[in-house]
Amino acid sequence: MQAGPSRTIVTDSESILPSFLTTLRSSSPISIPPQTLLGAITHYLSTLDDPLLSEFVTTVITSPSLWNSADISHVDIQNALRLSVPAKIAIIENATKEIYFAESRRRRRARRWLNSLIEAVISLDHSTVRLKVLISVLEGLDDAPTVEWGSERMTLEEEVVLAFAEWTELENTEGMDLLCTAIPQIDVARLRALNMIDLAPKIRYALIDLVNPTSSQKPQDIAPILSRALARSYEVLNSGGPTSQHHAWETMRTFCTSMREVGEKLEGGFSDQRGSNSGDTDSWERHKTAFFAFLLPASTILDITLQDAGSYPSIIRNVDIPRSAEMAIQLLLTLGTFAFLTDLSDGGFEHYHRILYGSLDIIAEQSGTPSAERLFRELSSGSSTSLSDARAAYILLLGEELVHHLGSRSIDILLPLAEKHAHRPAHRASFEAAHAFLLSLLRSASETLEMTTAQGDFFDALLPNYLHILTKQAKRGDITPDQLKDAFPLVVEAAARRSPLSIQICLDSLNTLLPSAETRMIRIAVAPHIPAERLRGYLDELAGVIMTTPKDSEERLDLARRAFEMVIKDLGDDVKESGVEWWMKWRNEFEGTNRHGQGFIRSRL
Repeated sequence: MQAGPSRTIVTDSESILPSFLTTLRSSSPISIPPQTLLGAITHYLSTLDDPLLSEFVTTVITSPSLWNSADISHVDIQNALRLSVPAKIAIIENATKEIYFAESRRRRRARRWLNSLIEAVISLDHSTVRLKVLISVLEGLDDAPTVEWGSERMTLEEEVVLAFAEWTELENTEGMDLLCTAIPQIDVARLRALNMIDLAPKIRYALIDLVNPTSSQKPQDIAPILSRALARSYEVLNSGGPTSQHHAWETMRTFCTSMREVGEKLEGGFSDQRGSNSGDTDSWERHKTAFFAFLLPASTILDITLQDAGSYPSIIRNVDIPRSAEMAIQLLLTLGTFAFLTDLSDGGFEHYHRILYGSLDIIAEQSGTPSAERLFRELSSGSSTSLSDARAAYILLLGEELVHHLGSRSIDILLPLAEKHAHRPAHRASFEAAHAFLLSLLRSASETLEMTTAQGDFFDALLPNYLHILTKQAKRGDITPDQLKDAFPLVVEAAARRSPLSIQICLDSLNTLLPSAETRMIRIAVAPHIPAERLRGYLDELAGVIMTTPKDSEERLDLARRAFEMVIKDLGDDVKESGVEWWMKWRNEFEGTNRHGQGFIRSRL
């Protein structure tokens, strides 16, 4: 029932095709409404077959009135051309959905249509309009990912590359825009035909100039195009010979340096604002656009760096900082200049965490301490004023992640910074990063006590200092009870590696806190770290603490359950028997005289 009306529509559109072609060939202004005109272009490209398809394509490209229209932009025309590809695929899928070997027939029809379209375009002389049509169709192919375009796509990509290779005015704005739109769609191997050593810096200059805060241009629409193109140019350069790869690494490093300068300028101009709620939404969007403009190429830089790190591990034996670790440092330095954005933004930034932790992994694996020393030296230098809270949080995060690779100079930078921000709960990110770093540093120091006497002295100085900070913040309510409950047992665990005296210092510090459900849980959690000769006395004291809670209360049951789990799971084999004896002595008291039946704890025994 639907075949008749559909055929009438096609016949009607074909009947008016001659007059439409006449309109396009005329130099007189087109009177057709813009949206109707653009819809007609998409319709005819997706429905016509040769020879009408070839005639229509050549007429569109050579139309003097279409491309000079004051009512329709070239971008609008290119979008109409691009839409014809998924429209054609939809028509083919509808026509083949109930036939045998549908997929192979769709593929053949789609590729035959594309071949006819390409042949019609390349039959014309080279021109900017011809290139725009080719690029629009190429973009359309990516809008139809279900089709395997085969050699037809290869031909299309080769024609686009050839057109760029013969273009002598790529430096102008239109040429650069077309190049950057096209190259992310083209295979790396075919792009090597272009002089990417010359083109990559030009793309970088265009991107940096666009996102620079002094620029009068609005970067939101164009910056993503330039970023994708720049990322692709790095892939092309790195896929070439030694000279090409050398240029890849040089231009990637230069890009990081240039974006770092942009980030510094943006942070300076944004220091008094507090995100998109500050009232300056345009400024906030410009800042985010600049950061995104860095992240996409940086993700590709990370991929190349990871490949290099995996291919040449022996380079570590030849130099202190191999080029992969050097590039990771550059990425982290540049990320740091945008710390104010990640601090203020409620949402995430695509690629950010991958670049952050990927770079940290490279430093840890490829160089370790030399790279960490270099990183923190550069992060803390170059500013005549104090670090912002956001930048401090970022640096302390890096310190926590690289804590096992810190040298004395890095610690001299990070430790005062952490102690400063551990007393500033108003900025939660730097406050929490400071506590996380101090805890990680304490634990790391406890793991290397045997190395030098100085390491033990450092631990002995750090332990009471951090305990003072931790308990002070807990008393003031600057850290939550759960945070205290998580952190304190880790401190005691680190202290147990040092000496019984260190453990006692922790317990004395714990005693300064008012009794609470959390402190009682902490006393249970630290029991496995008590020296064997003191354990039974400590457990008896712990029993008294548990018995201070109301009989038959939920808290007493929770404490008893956790104490039972501690004895069974956490106590060492040398003291487990003593722990079980303690439990058997106190379990009836813990459960209370009013409980009937075996209960949870009794049934487990």
